Amino acid sequence: MISTMFHISTAILAVVFFCMGLFLILMNWWCVIEAILGNKQSSWVPLLGGIFASLGMALFGEPYCDWWFIPFIVDYGSVPGVFHTLIWWIFQGREPTDGPR
Repeated sequence: MISTMFHISTAILAVVFFCMGLFLILMNWWCVIEAILGNKQSSWVPLLGGIFASLGMALFGEPYCDWWFIPFIVDYGSVPGVFHTLIWWIFQGREPTDGPR
């Protein structure tokens, strides 16, 4: 009885975390699309979509827990967004005509 309840509660938590992560991942990509189209200013939520979706996948168990890292790659707020921010931060304000600072 307790084992069954544990599996059911784990599955419910997995679905909740995965859905929260999926929602945040979609919203992060919505912000990117809006920025590309120039419609409005919006901001993405760093890392939370990847964390929630990965936690959900890890709680699902085999074979999904082996792919826990995929949400971090797919979520713009995780690896792509942090990489994009790093590249922007390194090259911001450096014009070709600027001399050494």
